[in-house]
Amino acid sequence: MVLTKRILVVVILVAFLYIYVLDIVSSGWNLWLSHLFISEPLIRPRVFDEDFSPKQFSKSMESQKPGEPKVQHGTEAEDHNSDEAQNQHFESGELSQSQEKLAALTQARLSKTKYRTLKLNYGEAAQAVQLWPDDPKCSKMRVRFAKDFEGTLLHSYPRSGNSWTRYLLEAATGVFTSSVPEFKEISLIKAGYLGERYSLRDRNTIVTKVHTVAQLQRYPTLPSIFIIRNPARVIVSFWAFKNIQNRTKKHVAVLPSSAYNTTEFRSYVQQQIKNWLKINCYVLQQNRTRLLPVYYEKLRNDPMKEVRRMVEFLRLRPDEERLACLARHLSGKMKGGQKKYNPYGPHELKKIEEAVEVIRQLLVKRGFPPLPDYSRYEN
Repeated sequence: MVLTKRILVVVILVAFLYIYVLDIVSSGWNLWLSHLFISEPLIRPRVFDEDFSPKQFSKSMESQKPGEPKVQHGTEAEDHNSDEAQNQHFESGELSQSQEKLAALTQARLSKTKYRTLKLNYGEAAQAVQLWPDDPKCSKMRVRFAKDFEGTLLHSYPRSGNSWTRYLLEAATGVFTSSVPEFKEISLIKAGYLGERYSLRDRNTIVTKVHTVAQLQRYPTLPSIFIIRNPARVIVSFWAFKNIQNRTKKHVAVLPSSAYNTTEFRSYVQQQIKNWLKINCYVLQQNRTRLLPVYYEKLRNDPMKEVRRMVEFLRLRPDEERLACLARHLSGKMKGGQKKYNPYGPHELKKIEEAVEVIRQLLVKRGFPPLPDYSRYEN
């Protein structure tokens, strides 16, 4: 009897061992198969420490071995958008022969865009905002909530034109935009951004504002419109936003020049350069979904062209009547005050230029157009 129990225990142990070994072998076999049939390499996440700087980034890029994985486009749709940008460069004679073929494919893809169906909430209790009541030609235009619509992230570093872009998209599409819970503002609700009360899970807004890496990580599968603005102008605007006490004017007011001549502002500049670089590096290195970079300076210079790009990215059929009305009312209520002021010293300007160069390189590596020449824009 004792011998039988011992034999039973041994059999059980052998069975567990067999299952364990089989699991390991199976995992290894699956991994081998994934490498065999999946040609797209995985991303090695970069960890940014507190002292991350443009020089550290340059060294890490130089030390990368030829065989190491590099960031690839996440989907064909993302490639479609980057190809479109490259095709614009081709028309100006800036593409190589290999890129010329890529640009040719883009034209074929553009002609086959599949637009999404957009259903609006017209119920009795449905909320709506009349955009331009004083314009007889456009007074009928309203913004409403959508029904069961998959949203898109509208990501930017703070004070990069996110709120103004939301106005442009609401006007162009007729659908409200929203924010993640951390950034909901009463002042925006009072200004007519009724989507500020809702979030992505409600599936009733066209895009949702996000500002931080943590928020991006929360929604790793959603497509993203990514606004980039000159950090020199971002920092000045952000400092004003933090120091203006009147909440109703935070988005549009400016500070006097004397407010920037403080030791607190000097320290603030150094930290904000690092933060701007970290967040933008994260987006360009870790993003694995459809991504559309929008350069704020180009948005200000030609709003309608950039709005059309964003509407196309959202896979919505352009409403020409709405776009014609928007062209007559581009400012909106939340376009920030523009101040032509440079509070930076030579050392700070050098740090800013180094950070901009890092992002420029990453954009080019991803197949996107480089950043605009910021010296051509006053603010």
